[in-house]
Amino acid sequence: MFEPMLCKMTSRGPDSAGFAIYRNPVKKGLVKLTLAHDEPAFVWKSLTTALNKS
Repeated sequence: MFEPMLCKMTSRGPDSAGFAIYRNPVKKGLVKLTLAHDEPAFVWKSLTTALNKS
């Protein structure tokens, strides 16, 4: 079912070929982010600290 759609979407670039299954909605006025990093040892706490300062 998804294969034809995903094959067509790959021409849009690496960020466009995929799908997501959402659950656990956030409260109104909030935003949920899902982040990934190429480096397995990336220090997420440093990102959190930087975002809290901005």
